[in-house]
Amino acid sequence: MRPPANIVSHNELISMWERKAGRTFQIVRIPEAGLLKLIKGTSIIDPVPRHVYGVRTWL
Repeated sequence: MRPPANIVSHNELISMWERKAGRTFQIVRIPEAGLLKLIKGTSIIDPVPRHVYGVRTWL
């Protein structure tokens, strides 16, 4: 099954951005305990600082 036109996955979007920028991202994985610690230190008003699956940073 394929998604309708003009819809891309998160990984496809990152890949397109990397090609456009001419740079690649490094994936930084955050263990569950570390993520829970980040969430615990953040108030509900603050935006969540990290993505659940990992953080991509410029190499």
